[in-house]
Amino acid sequence: MPKIAPATAERWFRIVVVLGVASNLLLSIGALLVPNLVLSLFGISPAYPDVWVRFSAVLLILLSFYYLPGAFEPRTHAINADLVIVSRAAGVLFFPAMVLVLDYSPLFLTFAVYDFIWGFPAAVFLSLSRRAPSTS
Repeated sequence: MPKIAPATAERWFRIVVVLGVASNLLLSIGALLVPNLVLSLFGISPAYPDVWVRFSAVLLILLSFYYLPGAFEPRTHAINADLVIVSRAAGVLFFPAMVLVLDYSPLFLTFAVYDFIWGFPAAVFLSLSRRAPSTS
């Protein structure tokens, strides 16, 4: 298995997080402007009132901005970098719990998959970036 240098892993962590933020912003802006259209794209019933979908979009936008210091300076802003992983993991766990415990539609699992797609590679690259460089 090829070894990835910590600096390379850090660069890939940055790329994954920034792309994830861009993806969050696209989803959130859509949910803020036309919430029920976005829900319908995921096969989820319209929300009434849609204020909660819109507010969730605002919160996701704000959360995404908190990812950026950790993305660009993961050593200096290590807590922000760690919270990227914790936040994505929360989404991966929250939505299946809602489906299993509260009998929500399995369509909500899409959001868990979404967080996994961005969170897992970010976690791998962040972990690899924190390895001590080999002396051999």
